[in-house]
Amino acid sequence: MLQTRHIGKYTELLVLFTKYGRKDFRLNLTPDELLHTEESDAVVEPNVSQRAKAFADALKKMGPTFIKFGQLLSTRPDIVPPEYIAELESLQDSIDPFSFADVERIVEEELKARTVMLNELNYLQEARNTDILRKNLEPFPEIYIPAVIHDLSSSRVLTTELVKGKKVSKLTPLALIEGNYAVLAEVLTRAYLRQICVDGFWHSDPHPGDP
Repeated sequence: MLQTRHIGKYTELLVLFTKYGRKDFRLNLTPDELLHTEESDAVVEPNVSQRAKAFADALKKMGPTFIKFGQLLSTRPDIVPPEYIAELESLQDSIDPFSFADVERIVEEELKARTVMLNELNYLQEARNTDILRKNLEPFPEIYIPAVIHDLSSSRVLTTELVKGKKVSKLTPLALIEGNYAVLAEVLTRAYLRQICVDGFWHSDPHPGDP
């Protein structure tokens, strides 16, 4: 549901899509459906790589919600050109950290619910959730959940074992042909159906990330 206090951010996002989307994105939008402002008609960067970087940088400056939106776009090559995919993938792995004090301030200001939402930021709760998901997905040996190292974890530090792997979005065309990924996709589908329909407990933030 759109919130009126964020209308400025929504407008800013629409301006971004108008500025870059008309030129680069594969969107089925007519000119009348896009926002017409002086900014949207401004001269854009001269090549697609520069435009892609400018688009990703703008999302970073707009804050966490819009970074998450950029992460989602990075998984949509049917809509977004490869140059944009490359820049938006940086939103998955290379976000500048910010302090817990900033997190606490934002939560209190935005939600006015310190006893409830801070529990979501408690890494001990996150550790318990990881243990639960790890147990629930034991029937799926193809899916591996990193184990939590509880002796090295606290409410503000979460430590898990290091798991090596390959970023799914970086697989070569040959690897995609040779690998039996249809089977893996079926396993993931069944695992999510179990999480949602049977366990009532599911991973709600799946996206490619560095191994």
